[in-house]
Amino acid sequence: MGKDLVMIEIELENKLQKIVNEVNDIGFTVVPEMLSLEKVRETTDILMKINSLEQKKTLSSNNGCLRVGDLVVKHEIFLELLCHAEVLRLIEKFLGKGFVCSAIQSNTLLPHQGQAKYDWHIDYPYHGFSPTSWEYEKLSIQVIWMLKDFTRDNGATGALPKSHKSAKMPDRDKTKWWEDAIVAEGKQGSIYISWGSLWHTQTLNYTNEPRPAVIVQYVKPYVIPQEDLAFQLEQMGETSDIVKHLLHGNRYNQQRNIYGVNRGIEYSPYYPFIWRIRAIKKKIKKYYYACKKQHYLKKLNLQSI
Repeated sequence: MGKDLVMIEIELENKLQKIVNEVNDIGFTVVPEMLSLEKVRETTDILMKINSLEQKKTLSSNNGCLRVGDLVVKHEIFLELLCHAEVLRLIEKFLGKGFVCSAIQSNTLLPHQGQAKYDWHIDYPYHGFSPTSWEYEKLSIQVIWMLKDFTRDNGATGALPKSHKSAKMPDRDKTKWWEDAIVAEGKQGSIYISWGSLWHTQTLNYTNEPRPAVIVQYVKPYVIPQEDLAFQLEQMGETSDIVKHLLHGNRYNQQRNIYGVNRGIEYSPYYPFIWRIRAIKKKIKKYYYACKKQHYLKKLNLQSI
């Protein structure tokens, strides 16, 4: 029994290292069978119901895709993707210990978007940096959960191999397909994983069906997140330690020194009263968000997990 466990661990470690080597070399890879088909169907069903509620306010005017944020607040099932044990172990090999989440969103490419344009880009947080400042810095990893087969016909991610080593923004026509690019096809339940500095684009959906996916971006702990995940965490009530960490619950929050230099509110003679008010506000906020979430789940006609 002990030998079997050792062999399983060795095989897993070899698998993860192979993925790391490929992503470091090419910039991306597709890892199959990371999610069971049953879990894929459950997640897709929940996401499509959320899409039906969110469509009017989240429809992108650029490429016919439906992007929805605040997923971990809307349903707990998305926490399973965020905290997938094998994925987290893999991300640690790229970013080191202490990494956090920057954003978790869905991206559903709507059907009949063959008239849309390509949009070659790199991911956050590289947009605001000069090339020399991030040439050797590995700041972000993106994971796309394929809730449907990704094909060249329905909008699978297109990527330019080894472009993550160029240390610059895409410098070709960003609206055209490049002949030396690759379409990252994969079966539902797979993940596409890439460095944030890789040149990539979503391709076009010519089919009659939407192509749903969930995108999770992980970053070094000192990178400011794209989404206000700490605020989302506030709305969730009790969570595990790993969820708290990934959603910036352990982040230091600056104190306002309104009573003099290096003096915070705890120096005020009114601090005991202020502390009680804060505790009451926290309870009210927690109750409000719990009611809000139950109302949302009722709209989805779902039971809370």
